[in-house]
Amino acid sequence: MRGGTELKVVIVLLVVVVVVAGGVAAAGSAAEVVWDASRPLTWSDFRGLPPQTPTAEAAMIDMRISWRVAYTIVYDPLRRMWSGTIDQAGVTVANTMDPRASWVRPGAATPALLDHEQHHFDLNEVYARMLVSAITGVSASGATKNAVDAHLHQLIAAAGSRVLDALKVMQRGYDDQTGHGTHLVQQRAWDEQIAAWLCTPDAAPATAADARAVLSGKMAIGDRG
Repeated sequence: MRGGTELKVVIVLLVVVVVVAGGVAAAGSAAEVVWDASRPLTWSDFRGLPPQTPTAEAAMIDMRISWRVAYTIVYDPLRRMWSGTIDQAGVTVANTMDPRASWVRPGAATPALLDHEQHHFDLNEVYARMLVSAITGVSASGATKNAVDAHLHQLIAAAGSRVLDALKVMQRGYDDQTGHGTHLVQQRAWDEQIAAWLCTPDAAPATAADARAVLSGKMAIGDRG
């Protein structure tokens, strides 16, 4: 490599993480429903069979967050260094639910319970959007392409784990505080908060520790002021 010529290497990383709200999911392969503000869930999207063993939940939604990250690693011959930065255009995140692994018990398919499940899906979308912000701008440099690639993988994985750990805490807290949708006052408070976070995802708790703090004591959803 001589003069000012740069060597560019394009890397694509694909990750899929399953987030289950309300129970243990069964394996399913039906066409997934992509989160869409103009296309709310209906009970026809819950096609799985409820477990035969008793559970506290009347319904369960199986959701997935998947992300694809494409980035370019560039060699600078003047500095004799490799470097790479994640650009937002290279980050694609999808929030989907799996109909065959999502279920509702007979007689429990009420509008109120569907609203509760929809907001599980909406909360997932908040963190899917946060994930884009968390990954965008990640950068690394080093003496070899492989070292930079490995470091970027580590940083992306760390950002993903941080966001998803916070999401898991918030999903559990949402169920606990709303009584799986049976505490109507708390449900309305969560509905409003999740709607606000959808507008400003980075305002949601970004770590598991932050999530636990928000869910505890006077910082509980619907109990602020």
